Amino acid sequence: MDHRASTRQSLNLGVHVNYHGHTYEGLTRDVCLGGLFVDVKDMPFRKGNAVDLSFRLEHASQERNYALRAKIVRVEQKGIGMSFADSDITAFRALQELMHLSWSTGAEPDSIH
Repeated sequence: MDHRASTRQSLNLGVHVNYHGHTYEGLTRDVCLGGLFVDVKDMPFRKGNAVDLSFRLEHASQERNYALRAKIVRVEQKGIGMSFADSDITAFRALQELMHLSWSTGAEPDSIH
């Protein structure tokens, strides 16, 4: 049973997952306004722990860095599911905009890092 409060959307976004002083590179598989799933190769993660996510978006010749705080709610062989916690409102709005752009056009921004 799906417990999400908002609709999940497929989205490939390169992110850095900062966990216990180490940074791991990952790629989002899907995103909703309440959280996301990230494919990550190295798997030292534990359910219930907090992580810091960072990502960079470039669109219309402007580049911005964002950071989100999340809690690990699911650990699978290929990645981790997370719910957002204490998110920076600017980063949250960037996710909303990114999801809207992807949903309305079927495309992703010019560049996602």
